[in-house]
Amino acid sequence: MHCSECGTRMSVPRGIASTSCPRCGEVYWTETGNKFYPALRMYPVTTDGVVSKWMLTGTRPLMIGEYECRFRHTDPHHIRLWWNGMRFVSLKGEPVDMTHFLSWRGMLA
Repeated sequence: MHCSECGTRMSVPRGIASTSCPRCGEVYWTETGNKFYPALRMYPVTTDGVVSKWMLTGTRPLMIGEYECRFRHTDPHHIRLWWNGMRFVSLKGEPVDMTHFLSWRGMLA
């Protein structure tokens, strides 16, 4: 199957009820096992909605904007960073050291 958000080709093991895209983190669910449906849409935290789950370090947002990020050396505190389409930067546009990056989250809308 192909991810409806980023187009990445995904292989889905038989017998599972949900899976996520390894590139963008889009989550899919199924009732029948034959067809998977998108379950989550991540938007910047400045959007009204419900806070999403924390996403894995290998995934990144698809929409440019402000997201909450966790780092090993600052956890449990969250830092708001700007996703510019290629990488996270500070809200002033400065580079951020991602060495201790744990996860990011946005809003479900």
